[in-house]
Amino acid sequence: MAAIWNWMLGGKRSSNQQFSLALFAGLFLGFLPTFLTLQSIFIVLGLFFFRVPWRPLITFVGLGWFLGAFLLDPLFHMVGEAILTISSLQGLFEVMNQMPIVPFTQFNNTVVMGAMLVASACYPAIVFIVAKIRNTEKPA
Repeated sequence: MAAIWNWMLGGKRSSNQQFSLALFAGLFLGFLPTFLTLQSIFIVLGLFFFRVPWRPLITFVGLGWFLGAFLLDPLFHMVGEAILTISSLQGLFEVMNQMPIVPFTQFNNTVVMGAMLVASACYPAIVFIVAKIRNTEKPA
């Protein structure tokens, strides 16, 4: 079982930062309800410039999709709706919606907005947990 877990998570060949980036990008892409948003395209293109382990990335895209699609979707909707209905931000959202490229982020979708915010809020926890787990593992 440990060998399967080690293979799936990419072993120790990558640094903690690369591993954290792979987990964050995987969760971020998995949380989004559609892959056809501008931010998901930028993340996928950006991953080609960074040396990230692909197995954990793909594993956490699947995990994020499962969590996001079945368990966390109501949370994403509540968070996104709370942000999009703040009256002081309505002017900003109207200006952003009239920009030529920004609407392709689908920021005005409550689930997309909530997923982006929840995934971004998870990043510090991911970095902390990865550092703790990978630094306390016993060498094989």
